[in-house]
Amino acid sequence: MVSNQLSEVLIVRTLTATATVSPDHTLMVQVPEDIPPGTHQVIVVLPDGVSGPPSKPFAADWPPPYDTGPADPNMTFRREDFPELAAELESAK
Repeated sequence: MVSNQLSEVLIVRTLTATATVSPDHTLMVQVPEDIPPGTHQVIVVLPDGVSGPPSKPFAADWPPPYDTGPADPNMTFRREDFPELAAELESAK
């Protein structure tokens, strides 16, 4: 759902379909039968036409991962294991 102002909520549906562009640049696409006839706002995403890998591969400048070793199998992360957090969550109710 997408909120459009405070009082209006829009339900957004995503469809994946193959469309045909005619020589007169008209887009034709078959939609499911449960979509009612009429005018609908649509977003069209087209590939840029370039095939193959990008000219410059993405290289994130991340630090190397830190090996923390195996996790303690007796360690739990339940709310009850953290008394201060549990008290804060209870008072927020």
